[in-house]
Amino acid sequence: MEDNNKLGLIVAFYLSKFDREALKNLEYSNFSEAFKEIGRKLNIKPNTIKNMREQFDPYYDNPRVGWYQRELTRSRIDVLEKFDSLSKYEITEIVRNILDENESEYLKLYTDLISDDNEVRTSERKYTTRGVTGKKGEHIFKQFFNQTLKQQYTKDVELIDTRDLGCGYDFEVNNNGNIEAVYEVKSCIDNNCREILLTNKEWHTAEHLKERYNIVIVSDILNIPKVTIHNNPSQKFNPKLCMQKSISVTWKINNMDLSRENMDLGIDSKCI
Repeated sequence: MEDNNKLGLIVAFYLSKFDREALKNLEYSNFSEAFKEIGRKLNIKPNTIKNMREQFDPYYDNPRVGWYQRELTRSRIDVLEKFDSLSKYEITEIVRNILDENESEYLKLYTDLISDDNEVRTSERKYTTRGVTGKKGEHIFKQFFNQTLKQQYTKDVELIDTRDLGCGYDFEVNNNGNIEAVYEVKSCIDNNCREILLTNKEWHTAEHLKERYNIVIVSDILNIPKVTIHNNPSQKFNPKLCMQKSISVTWKINNMDLSRENMDLGIDSKCI
């Protein structure tokens, strides 16, 4: 796969995940304009960018159905595994770097993270973490909780969304300030999940909270979803530690800028 196509996949992933907000961030008025300009900058046909976006669409909370009938190829899986965990701010800056025709310092780094589709798979699994299913599995769980699971608790409980708080779980059941239970939601495309992935924070939180911690698996998410709950997972499962190559975003201020700032303040940088 050519490097420009790999860069196009990252941009298409961004357009799918953030939809209209992505257009606004990139200063495009509509998707037609976006496909045309992105295609021009990356030397890719606009319709190819559109098709790439539609391959990611089934896994994110946007109004399009996308290519839900097709299993993701290796390169698409790599994009999800390497970039979905980044914050909106971080991935926005990466996409802007990709589309900046004067910026090339990091482009090789991005493309090196993405495999060619003809490479031999090291695993037969489909990508099944939150990155693929997006908010769909979590939305299904919220419906399931309100319609069924809530009956197991006192009537005063509230389901609190903690996905953006870095707690090590997605939702907590709160009763007047007391946390009765927490739920970490994992979603699978297939009816039978071969494996799920937990972050280091999630697993250690499960060890700490014990019987209050629950893993929720929402399977067959694009057809007839099934919800399965595993209570106190740290006492029931013996997971394997996994390491994977990922991208980390940092911000670099060069020495010239630092020296110039010191001079502006009337400070001799050599004496610091």
